Amino acid sequence: MAKIVALGLGAILALGVTLLALLYTGLKSVEAPLDNLTRLSKSNTAITPQPMKDVDSRQAEANRVARDLNAQVVALHEANRREMKRVLWQIALFIVAASGITVFVIGVVTRPVRMLKDAAEAIRRGEFGHRIEPHGQGELRYLAEDINRIVSQLETASATRGDLQRMTARLRQESAERRRAEEGHRKLQAEARKSAGDWLHTFDALQFPIFILDLGGTAFQANRAASELSGLALEEMYRRPIASLGSGGLWSKAGQLAATIRDTRKPISVEAQDAVSGRTWEVTANMFTEPGIDEPRILIVIREITQMMKLQESLRRTATMSAMGSLVAGVAHEVRNPIFGISSTLDAMEARLGTRPEYENYVRILRGELDRISRLMRDLLEYGKPFEFRLSPHPIAKVIEQAVDACSPQAKAAGVEIRVDIRNGSPQVRMDPDRLRIVFRNLLENAVQHSPSGGNVSVEVRQNHDSDRTWVACVVRDSGTGFPAEALGRAFEPFFTLRKGGTGVGLAIAQRTVEEHGGEISADNRSKGGAVVRVRLPIVSDSPGTGERADGLQNLGSR
Repeated sequence: MAKIVALGLGAILALGVTLLALLYTGLKSVEAPLDNLTRLSKSNTAITPQPMKDVDSRQAEANRVARDLNAQVVALHEANRREMKRVLWQIALFIVAASGITVFVIGVVTRPVRMLKDAAEAIRRGEFGHRIEPHGQGELRYLAEDINRIVSQLETASATRGDLQRMTARLRQESAERRRAEEGHRKLQAEARKSAGDWLHTFDALQFPIFILDLGGTAFQANRAASELSGLALEEMYRRPIASLGSGGLWSKAGQLAATIRDTRKPISVEAQDAVSGRTWEVTANMFTEPGIDEPRILIVIREITQMMKLQESLRRTATMSAMGSLVAGVAHEVRNPIFGISSTLDAMEARLGTRPEYENYVRILRGELDRISRLMRDLLEYGKPFEFRLSPHPIAKVIEQAVDACSPQAKAAGVEIRVDIRNGSPQVRMDPDRLRIVFRNLLENAVQHSPSGGNVSVEVRQNHDSDRTWVACVVRDSGTGFPAEALGRAFEPFFTLRKGGTGVGLAIAQRTVEEHGGEISADNRSKGGAVVRVRLPIVSDSPGTGERADGLQNLGSR
């Protein structure tokens, strides 16, 4: 393009030079007549004016000069006209040629510009498929090629931009979905934390001790009841074998259960008893799989059944005693007539034979055995007597005082002192005073009979509380040798006695009567020697009244 512009400018310059040359030639052609006219004028001026020979000759000369001047002027005018006409044509031709060259140069220059403009408009409209057709050589070709390359890159970039836009839209959609998923995950986490908290609260609120063990029997989770049972903090129990959490039979049983279920993979349940405290538990082991954990877990649940065992034992004993009582009462009733006959016959013999020395020893023996049988029959009738369940509140101290007064002559004869210690006032117990009086009288008589001369028997009355009730505890202690170890479990069995001449019914009657009043009775030995019998009775919580009914079995079951 630069060459074309240079050629155009060169042509215009050549035309201009040619025009100047022609003008110079025309001026030269006009200059000759002017020179002639000038010379003519000078020749006329240089002629020395001489006196005219005559007027006619001067006139003729003037006329000639005038004609020559006119001729020169006319010739000069004609030459000037012709020259001006030629110059005008030359100027016209120059203008036409210069215009043609200029139009050509402008066309050559503006065509690439239009192409560039069209390319720019196409790029502005986003038509990246538009291309410039390069012509010739030089900067315009390079510029066209550069523009085409840029447009190609823009086309590629546009395609990439479209991909980026689609990718951006997809990423935005994925981001929105991820945000929704994260929000859902946060909600799930919050719900999981709430569920875990609720589960932990529920887990801790359960009253049964619960342990979660691995297959090795090691505890890694437990509830609050388990911590209270073991006496260890939750952190102290973790990562310890369950058998090492305590020293009683309960913990060894739990360890054995964990080992057994690990081998059998079947649920198992056993009873464990603590010989020291007398408490009994039902220990159940099961195996379960926790989500997300490949190794199964062992679940140990411990439920104390001491009261239930006592209730079952009491019910069995009550049923047995009731049946036995009915049988004994029937037998005692039937035996009373023969006893009455024997007694009458013995009285008649004494009246008839008098006090002969040879019969005195036989009569004494018969009287003693008869009295023993009569006492036995009286006790058997008392044992078999049905409970009427009509109880009313009475102060326990008064009943104990009456029992002590009844036993005082026996204690005085044996040289035994009876001490009574009643604290916290005299609580009222819903009772049948006559039957409870017999209970404490039997207990005091046994204590006096087993105490040596110079010994003492103490009666203590205390109030105590457990989770739901208030009790009065009456403890009778003697200073004898106490119960033999093998006899402690049979102390309240009917007809079991360690006392010579005893019937073995007194403690059985006491146990039945206490349980009919909703209480408990137990026997043990003192650490320094002597027996201890404890009686627990529920204290009246409402205002005293009379004629109130109390179901003994209901009271027993409410403990």
